[in-house]
Amino acid sequence: MGRIVGGIVLGIVVAVALVFAIEWVIGLIVPAPADFNMRDPEQVRARVAGMPMWAILLVLVGWVVGTGLGSWAAVRIARTTKMWPGLVVGAIVLLSTLYNVMTIPHPIWFVAISLVAIPIASWVGARRGRASAAISVGG
Repeated sequence: MGRIVGGIVLGIVVAVALVFAIEWVIGLIVPAPADFNMRDPEQVRARVAGMPMWAILLVLVGWVVGTGLGSWAAVRIARTTKMWPGLVVGAIVLLSTLYNVMTIPHPIWFVAISLVAIPIASWVGARRGRASAAISVGG
Protein backbone atom coordinates (compact mmCIF):
# COMPACT_ATOMS: atom_id res chain seq x y z
CA MET A 1 0.00 0.00 0.00
CA GLY A 2 2.94 2.31 0.69
CA ARG A 3 4.14 2.07 -2.91
CA ILE A 4 0.67 2.98 -4.16
CA VAL A 5 0.40 6.04 -1.93
CA GLY A 6 3.96 7.02 -2.85
CA GLY A 7 3.14 6.55 -6.52
CA ILE A 8 0.10 8.79 -6.27
CA VAL A 9 2.01 11.49 -4.38
CA LEU A 10 4.94 11.40 -6.79
CA GLY A 11 2.57 11.30 -9.75
CA ILE A 12 0.97 14.51 -8.50
CA VAL A 13 4.44 16.02 -8.03
CA VAL A 14 5.35 15.12 -11.63
CA ALA A 15 2.12 16.62 -12.99
CA VAL A 16 2.38 19.82 -10.97
CA ALA A 17 6.09 20.25 -11.67
CA LEU A 18 5.54 20.03 -15.42
CA VAL A 19 2.64 22.51 -15.30
CA PHE A 20 4.63 24.95 -13.17
CA ALA A 21 7.70 24.60 -15.42
CA ILE A 22 5.70 25.42 -18.55
CA GLU A 23 3.93 28.32 -16.87
CA TRP A 24 7.30 29.61 -15.60
CA VAL A 25 8.74 29.54 -19.13
CA ILE A 26 5.68 31.39 -20.41
CA GLY A 27 6.22 33.96 -17.66
CA LEU A 28 9.79 34.46 -18.87
CA ILE A 29 8.68 34.96 -22.47
CA VAL A 30 5.61 37.07 -21.64
CA PRO A 31 6.61 38.78 -18.39
CA ALA A 32 4.04 40.29 -16.07
CA PRO A 33 4.18 44.05 -15.42
CA ALA A 34 6.58 45.09 -12.65
CA ASP A 35 3.69 46.03 -10.36
CA PHE A 36 1.78 42.76 -10.95
CA ASN A 37 0.24 41.32 -7.77
CA MET A 38 -0.47 37.59 -8.15
CA ARG A 39 -2.76 37.74 -5.10
CA ASP A 40 -5.06 40.29 -6.71
CA PRO A 41 -7.77 38.31 -8.56
CA GLU A 42 -8.54 41.21 -10.88
CA GLN A 43 -4.92 41.53 -11.98
CA VAL A 44 -4.70 37.77 -12.54
CA ARG A 45 -7.91 37.82 -14.61
CA ALA A 46 -6.59 40.72 -16.69
CA ARG A 47 -3.27 38.94 -17.23
CA VAL A 48 -4.95 35.74 -18.45
CA ALA A 49 -7.28 37.75 -20.71
CA GLY A 50 -4.28 39.52 -22.25
CA MET A 51 -2.17 36.41 -22.86
CA PRO A 52 -1.38 35.53 -26.48
CA MET A 53 -3.14 32.50 -27.93
CA TRP A 54 0.07 30.46 -28.19
CA ALA A 55 0.70 30.93 -24.46
CA ILE A 56 -2.78 29.72 -23.55
CA LEU A 57 -2.35 26.72 -25.85
CA LEU A 58 1.00 25.95 -24.23
CA VAL A 59 -0.63 26.03 -20.78
CA LEU A 60 -3.24 23.59 -22.04
CA VAL A 61 -0.54 21.30 -23.43
CA GLY A 62 1.27 21.46 -20.08
CA TRP A 63 -1.86 20.49 -18.16
CA VAL A 64 -2.61 17.58 -20.48
CA VAL A 65 0.95 16.26 -20.80
CA GLY A 66 1.54 16.77 -17.07
CA THR A 67 -1.59 14.77 -16.27
CA GLY A 68 -0.56 11.94 -18.58
CA LEU A 69 2.99 11.75 -17.26
CA GLY A 70 1.84 12.05 -13.66
CA SER A 71 -0.68 9.24 -14.15
CA TRP A 72 1.95 7.09 -15.84
CA ALA A 73 4.43 7.76 -13.03
CA ALA A 74 1.87 6.90 -10.34
CA VAL A 75 1.19 3.46 -11.82
CA ARG A 76 4.87 2.77 -12.55
CA ILE A 77 6.02 3.75 -9.08
CA ALA A 78 3.20 1.75 -7.51
CA ARG A 79 4.39 -1.26 -9.54
CA THR A 80 0.85 -2.35 -10.18
CA THR A 81 -1.09 -3.51 -13.18
CA LYS A 82 -4.10 -1.59 -11.90
CA MET A 83 -4.86 1.84 -13.36
CA TRP A 84 -6.50 3.46 -10.37
CA PRO A 85 -3.38 5.15 -8.87
CA GLY A 86 -2.93 7.03 -12.15
CA LEU A 87 -6.62 7.84 -12.33
CA VAL A 88 -6.44 9.33 -8.83
CA VAL A 89 -3.70 11.65 -10.07
CA GLY A 90 -5.90 12.59 -13.03
CA ALA A 91 -8.87 13.25 -10.75
CA ILE A 92 -6.79 15.55 -8.56
CA VAL A 93 -5.49 17.46 -11.59
CA LEU A 94 -9.03 17.68 -12.96
CA LEU A 95 -10.35 19.06 -9.66
CA SER A 96 -7.49 21.57 -9.60
CA THR A 97 -8.33 22.55 -13.16
CA LEU A 98 -11.99 23.03 -12.26
CA TYR A 99 -11.01 25.30 -9.39
CA ASN A 100 -8.64 27.22 -11.65
CA VAL A 101 -11.15 27.81 -14.43
CA MET A 102 -13.87 28.75 -11.93
CA THR A 103 -11.68 31.36 -10.20
CA ILE A 104 -9.82 32.73 -13.23
CA PRO A 105 -11.82 33.28 -16.42
CA HIS A 106 -10.40 31.30 -19.34
CA PRO A 107 -11.60 31.13 -22.92
CA ILE A 108 -14.52 28.71 -23.22
CA TRP A 109 -12.67 26.56 -25.75
CA PHE A 110 -9.84 26.16 -23.21
CA VAL A 111 -12.27 25.04 -20.50
CA ALA A 112 -14.05 22.60 -22.81
CA ILE A 113 -10.85 21.02 -24.12
CA SER A 114 -9.32 20.82 -20.63
CA LEU A 115 -12.32 19.05 -19.15
CA VAL A 116 -12.23 16.44 -21.92
CA ALA A 117 -8.48 16.10 -22.52
CA ILE A 118 -7.33 15.83 -18.88
CA PRO A 119 -9.37 12.69 -18.10
CA ILE A 120 -8.28 11.16 -21.42
CA ALA A 121 -4.62 11.97 -20.69
CA SER A 122 -4.96 10.41 -17.25
CA TRP A 123 -6.49 7.25 -18.68
CA VAL A 124 -3.82 6.96 -21.41
CA GLY A 125 -1.00 7.63 -18.94
CA ALA A 126 -2.33 5.11 -16.41
CA ARG A 127 -2.86 2.52 -19.13
CA ARG A 128 0.70 2.97 -20.42
CA GLY A 129 2.03 2.80 -16.88
CA ARG A 130 0.09 -0.40 -16.34
CA ALA A 131 1.54 -1.95 -19.47
CA SER A 132 5.08 -0.96 -18.39
CA ALA A 133 4.45 -2.29 -14.88
CA ALA A 134 3.20 -5.60 -16.31
CA ILE A 135 6.38 -5.96 -18.36
CA SER A 136 8.68 -5.15 -15.43
CA VAL A 137 6.73 -7.33 -12.98
CA GLY A 138 6.51 -10.22 -15.42
CA GLY A 139 10.02 -9.85 -16.83
